[in-house]
Amino acid sequence: MFLRKVFCAMWKVINGSEWEEDKSNGKKLSTLKGLQTILKNGKLQKKNVESGNCRLWDLSLLTDIIIALKSENPNTIVPSFDMSAFTKKNLEWLKSTRNKLAHASTTEMDQVTFQPLWDESVKVLSRLGMQEHDMVLIETLPEESLYIKKPTENEIKAEELKNSGNELFRKRNLLKAVIHYTKAMQLNGISQELLGTLYYNRSAAHIEIGNVSSAKDDAKSAITLRPNWFKGYARLGRAYEKSKQFAKALFNYYLAVDLGDDSPTTLNCVENCKMMIHKLRRCEATDPEILRQKDLLNKFNTDMASSILGEEQCEKFMKGNPTYLCTLARRYYFGRDGYQQSYEKAAEHFAQAAQLGNAEGLYNLGRMTQEGQGLEKDVLKGHQYILEAANKPTAVEYLPGSGLKFSNIGVMESWHHLGMAYHFGIAVKQNNDKVGMIGIHVYMSTFILIHCHSAI
Repeated sequence: MFLRKVFCAMWKVINGSEWEEDKSNGKKLSTLKGLQTILKNGKLQKKNVESGNCRLWDLSLLTDIIIALKSENPNTIVPSFDMSAFTKKNLEWLKSTRNKLAHASTTEMDQVTFQPLWDESVKVLSRLGMQEHDMVLIETLPEESLYIKKPTENEIKAEELKNSGNELFRKRNLLKAVIHYTKAMQLNGISQELLGTLYYNRSAAHIEIGNVSSAKDDAKSAITLRPNWFKGYARLGRAYEKSKQFAKALFNYYLAVDLGDDSPTTLNCVENCKMMIHKLRRCEATDPEILRQKDLLNKFNTDMASSILGEEQCEKFMKGNPTYLCTLARRYYFGRDGYQQSYEKAAEHFAQAAQLGNAEGLYNLGRMTQEGQGLEKDVLKGHQYILEAANKPTAVEYLPGSGLKFSNIGVMESWHHLGMAYHFGIAVKQNNDKVGMIGIHVYMSTFILIHCHSAI
């Protein structure tokens, strides 16, 4: 707030008129020589400067603007402010301190680290002319207290537009929702809190439409306006998750959790991002050879059932057979053998196999649930399916009484998945002791399989 007052006072002296939050002033400001490198390398900074809305400028950008203004107008005298104190060194120090805090890996800082930064900040701000009684620690000043005032006429209009936008969003009329949020944001004199909420809501609409880049920009603007509001960070996390930038998504979800977000949705998103980061690290992809081996196994099983039961009985047997259901599920999953690709139908067939206690059905149902493929995404629920699959026998008789045992597809995959989950702390608490126990279990199970009649 203090530096914004300084900027507005400088603008009035230099240009002979009050700063107005409009795009014409924003365009004029963006032509400053001292800002060209910053705006060239920062798409969001350029957009925020050109908008003319100084409330969207964080401390880092605001100090750059003041430095650029003072550089081009070095002899400017601004009433109530000693401009000789606004040296590049003082402003750069504030910017550097802000960046240290903003880019820290956690929202918490121990007193030993914080106190020197706070003491030096007080000294610098005092030199710039800020009164001591204005230097109140943010933890002693509730965010709501900054905005408690009688709403203006424009704020009432903005609230109405926001509410109508929310209703359009609920009805999935997303483009019109964006238009209503934007109209509300263009009204002058609305509170910082309300403006932050509008950016947050418009970000959600952009995500649903598929405009992920715009969703990120709006979420960042919401954070700039309401830095202690966890919802802005959760929304930015969602935008990054949508664009498959899982590490950045996880970082913002963690910030949201640190600021008090304990909603099941956000916690589930945290687990999903951890899972996807791990998956990408392993370069986990569909191995064509493994798929070919599974198809050969299923063909062998089908041929064997046909030879024992006859073709007519075999057909009836296969329709209720979980292995055959998994074969159909994979065909839908990958869109092979003349089947149209459909995650929904794949999940349906894996679920049917899972209900029959089939390990492969349980494992794939769990994996698809965790990744939200054809099902509502739920990492913790998916983990339970995989855990159930892991507890199935390692080898089973395909036809009861035949004496022929086969590798129970889905069991070993589940154990491997659980090992990775405990190693990286995905859906469970990180526990490397359990990783070791799982490794022993997998080794012993593999030894047993080698000594049974397996088709693999």
